[in-house]
Amino acid sequence: MRETVKREMRLFTGLELAGDVAGNLEDLLRRLKPAARIHWSPPENLHVTTKFIGEWPEARLGELKAALGDLPGRAAIAVRIRQVGFFPNAHSPRNFWCGIEAPGLAELAADTDQATAALGIAREKRGFSPHLTLARMKPDHPGGPVELQSLHKAIAGLAELAGDTDLATAALGVAREKRDFSPHLTLARIKPTHPGGPVGLQALHKAIAGLATLEFGGFAAGSFFLYQSTLRPTGSVYTKLAEFPLTKS
Repeated sequence: MRETVKREMRLFTGLELAGDVAGNLEDLLRRLKPAARIHWSPPENLHVTTKFIGEWPEARLGELKAALGDLPGRAAIAVRIRQVGFFPNAHSPRNFWCGIEAPGLAELAADTDQATAALGIAREKRGFSPHLTLARMKPDHPGGPVELQSLHKAIAGLAELAGDTDLATAALGVAREKRDFSPHLTLARIKPTHPGGPVGLQALHKAIAGLATLEFGGFAAGSFFLYQSTLRPTGSVYTKLAEFPLTKS
């Protein structure tokens, strides 16, 4: 008997950018990309996420679409794209983002979260903070994400050794360690003498300061979409699976 393979899809919901806004952001990326060797988002992938669903069985796709289609109706949402920033901060950033002002968008996200929770999808634990991810700061690794379980296990062993050493030397009157053990090799120290921020991003900060405007346009979102994210060697590809009008007829 042939076994049925259960296929899963990586999904999220979000708003599509208007053409002129997408063009403005594509021009922004073209201006800033030469300033920093970080992982820039492809212009065609820019969108406003309202709910990350994650892995979902393809066999239950119709069920998910029905739940999204039953969201309460509402007026079109006015979206404004403006300003840029770093998360969590400009000194040790993980993400470079573009800001979003959209009254009513948080309510759409909350309704989506509630509807998908009824299907068993995990509720959002953090407050909704709309943004466009322009780039991610992470090291290049052609082989994909680095497996760190073995490293964490080895570090845990070092911590036990350090703890035993601390206990033994304390018996001789040596002061106990006040901070948690954090093994490392100091290759260099970066003193706060770089007005542009951390090494490697000074040129990006300078390029941002030289922008003529941080206003990238606005549009009225009359619908949201269900997207599928497919990981390929060249990066993620986003495909629209369904459109859901905000205003009910």
